[in-house]
Amino acid sequence: MTPTIFLFVPTLIIIILPFFNLDTNFPTGLSLCLFGLYPAIDSCIVMYVINDYRIAIKELLAPFRIICKTKRRDSDYVLRTINIQ
Repeated sequence: MTPTIFLFVPTLIIIILPFFNLDTNFPTGLSLCLFGLYPAIDSCIVMYVINDYRIAIKELLAPFRIICKTKRRDSDYVLRTINIQ
């Protein structure tokens, strides 16, 4: 599905439009961005689908979750004390 959206559809639009003599303002910058995003999106999908990669990423990001949870708790505490006063 990813190659279809990010590679083939923009390419087909660019190739087919001249055959029908259609003058459109197709945003070529958008198609170039989609071409450039394809490798990153495809690798993210592979890392999510394969279980070993998913586990490794969760272990890698675990320290950041702890930091985010403690910051969230601290801010909740501050907000509660402000509301009480």
